[in-house]
Amino acid sequence: MNALLCDSDLIIATGVVEPHQYAGYSGGGKTVVIGCGSEETIGLTHGPRFLDHPGVRLGQIQGNTFQQFVRDAAQTIGLKFVVNVVLDGDGQAIAAQAGDPIAVHDALIAIARSIYEIPIAHAYDVVIARVDPPKDVNLYQASRAATYVGLNATPPIRPSGVIIVTAQCPEGAGQGRGEARFFTALSQASDLQHLLAQYRRDGCQAGEQRAYMLAQVLLNYEVIVAGSECPQVVEACHLVAASSLDEAIEHARRRLGATAQVLYLPHPMQTIPTITHRAA
Repeated sequence: MNALLCDSDLIIATGVVEPHQYAGYSGGGKTVVIGCGSEETIGLTHGPRFLDHPGVRLGQIQGNTFQQFVRDAAQTIGLKFVVNVVLDGDGQAIAAQAGDPIAVHDALIAIARSIYEIPIAHAYDVVIARVDPPKDVNLYQASRAATYVGLNATPPIRPSGVIIVTAQCPEGAGQGRGEARFFTALSQASDLQHLLAQYRRDGCQAGEQRAYMLAQVLLNYEVIVAGSECPQVVEACHLVAASSLDEAIEHARRRLGATAQVLYLPHPMQTIPTITHRAA
């Protein structure tokens, strides 16, 4: 952990409780354990040892080894107090609590589930995921939309379907060290199966977990990024670049046929479509 945390008399964390691909839901101790963690901590928790565990899934808390690590580590370093919120689709706080990290987290997760987890009747041929600012700033961040869809515990997309991500990505792949690792891993990979095997053997450095997760999706679905400012970067990472959403939809129709069923997700980072017979 950052030494400043370890030398502090009191640690207070703020955060947002929303769907998270690894922690199930963000917030609680994640703000300090991951946000202020060392590269070794991030590399371990964001590597195959954790990410391949069946409990480490979007929206899942029970049996989630990533979430349990975060909670245990937060307690170990002395996190005593958090202020967490749940946001609506416009970024406005609709619930807030403060106090014990685990109690606050659990209480707000219950509220978040009623907002973010949406029942659907069946899987679709095409899923359109619209990524808005600031998450559309680069491909590293925007690609989360594809993995949230393709690696859902009950994917809302049929096998060999098409995921369309709309994102401008003005920063290209991204400007940080982790973003550079993400781009290098995918752009230099000639075989995505081999890339996955390599990470499972050697582990991931911080940032490479995005490549690890996205590669799994690309082996099962076609992913189109529509409207990006960096089509060369998109193509280099084994995705399809389309100049517009209309072009991406036309591409999907040519591949799947005019009767392909489409699911539109305007807030893919804050939505967990769950297949259930209770859906209308």
